[in-house]
Amino acid sequence: MLASPAKDGNYSGYVYFSAASEFKLTNQPDWAGTAYGAGAAGKISTSGGNLSVASAGYYLINANTVTNDYSATKTTWGVVGAFSGWGGNPDTQLTYSNGKWTGTLVLGAESELKFRANSDWGINLGDDGGDGVLEGGGANLKYGAGTYNVVLNLSNAGYYTYSVTKQ
Repeated sequence: MLASPAKDGNYSGYVYFSAASEFKLTNQPDWAGTAYGAGAAGKISTSGGNLSVASAGYYLINANTVTNDYSATKTTWGVVGAFSGWGGNPDTQLTYSNGKWTGTLVLGAESELKFRANSDWGINLGDDGGDGVLEGGGANLKYGAGTYNVVLNLSNAGYYTYSVTKQ
């Protein structure tokens, strides 16, 4: 499912594809409503053919039903922060399994951190409200020294959650 939390026609969500796939976006969970397919480059259209992804992976799908803009970005996820030189060293990579990204994080001292896709700042998530719900470009998360189990859940479009639990 994609969501538009601001109800402004700008939809976003993460979808796992097990192989190269063709698909359409619909405004309800069946074929009775409007179906959006491929339009001109980077656009969706109600009269277009199928959209597609070229390979298996976890994709960020963005679609705007006002401007008809569309993108599908393949992602892998990791944790970056003061402990890694904010990107000066490799991100601590997370592993996708059963709808969630998981991993272990070892902090030698108190540190700030964020989740980011593809070891790049273009897609990063933090927690502005300290409520366990992530926002794009949100505030850094702060944790003390220790070993942590990390879980990133991107399955509920628009309301992404996480847990960082000390072992």
